[in-house]
Amino acid sequence: MAPVDIIAEFPNEYLFIELKRYSRKDPHGGRKFKCPLWDDTKLINSECPLANDSEKRAQATLKRIAASLRKKYCDTFLYLHAESKPDKPVNYVCVVDLDSVLRDRLRHIIQEQFPKGIPTQTNWKRSIVKSVYVVDVNGWNDKLKRYGKCKLDD
Repeated sequence: MAPVDIIAEFPNEYLFIELKRYSRKDPHGGRKFKCPLWDDTKLINSECPLANDSEKRAQATLKRIAASLRKKYCDTFLYLHAESKPDKPVNYVCVVDLDSVLRDRLRHIIQEQFPKGIPTQTNWKRSIVKSVYVVDVNGWNDKLKRYGKCKLDD
């Protein structure tokens, strides 16, 4: 199990924060592409249907990153649940160093992985996550400045 990088508690909410810095040369965070259609433990090879389609390969890699980020949120939520928390709404913020196109794609994928609100026909008393943000440092300082200023040191 792996928790998020930072848990911030405020009077009316929790903030789960995950920080990811990717190299400009390697926008996939050092992750080698593995074919999701074949054996997940094997690196891509010429037999993989995605071997020659860089757009589909990039999308599959973003999905793997999104799954990792979702797992970190869920693990953290489980830790706090064991402590009879979280007793307040939770916002999830992923601060990632990606260009705006990849960041928007990643945000869309992550938001699809979380149930929105309280699903109908359930006994849930509240939602799993209030809001999901995928931003860079400038996006944090623009959209989330109520939590303070964000700066990443080199």
